[in-house]
Amino acid sequence: MQTDATTTCRDLYALTTWYEQPFGRIIKKQIAEKLTGILRTVPARELLHLGIGGFEETLAGRHRERVLFFTDIAYEHLLAEDENTLPLKSESQDCVVVLHGLDVAINPHGVLREVNRIMAKDGHLIIIGFNALSFWGGYRPLRNLWRWRKSLPWRLNFYTPGRLRDWLALLGYDVGLSQTFNYLPVIQNTNFQKRMQVLNSAGSLLLPWCGNLYVVVARKSTIPLTPVRLQWKQRRPVITSGVAEPV
Repeated sequence: MQTDATTTCRDLYALTTWYEQPFGRIIKKQIAEKLTGILRTVPARELLHLGIGGFEETLAGRHRERVLFFTDIAYEHLLAEDENTLPLKSESQDCVVVLHGLDVAINPHGVLREVNRIMAKDGHLIIIGFNALSFWGGYRPLRNLWRWRKSLPWRLNFYTPGRLRDWLALLGYDVGLSQTFNYLPVIQNTNFQKRMQVLNSAGSLLLPWCGNLYVVVARKSTIPLTPVRLQWKQRRPVITSGVAEPV
């Protein structure tokens, strides 16, 4: 009998392999471009990656002092139903990337709570996953009726950016970026995919929230807990010109 952790680990490996197929490489390039652009604006010298493998070079960058990768087996227990903690100190990470981590997680809320524990004040969280409000998301229920229901990406979890924003708001995060991308059908034909690239441009203009993948960037907001003392000032007497003050 397979445990939740074993199933999660299998999905992580399978999704990493899926991105090495012809169609997967097209999306992988788009994700890499998104991450590169976002990380240029995030003031973080250290980075923690939770999710699938294959993006190490993109995430490492040139100016990172340290990058930790929790992929595949190293990440499986956190993604399982039990809320196991990461071997990291609380408030020790200033930038965390969750790349398809929620898509394969048995307990996505537990993953976000654990990420929130290790996230430093004013730290940035970058989440990328499959969008439920998309062509793939709409096709997923029909796909699950057929014998291909166990294939990727259909057997994984799909969420909407709005749902992610609600979860992050409950944890006290300010969402700075929330968008979707990729409007291509899943067809393993390189020539066909090149012809269909126009869908990406048209979709981003006509259906900006219906891309097959979403990216959400949020910052952990800090709320001052020390009460601010009111500075009471002594009221000055009002002196009217030509009028003597009483003694």
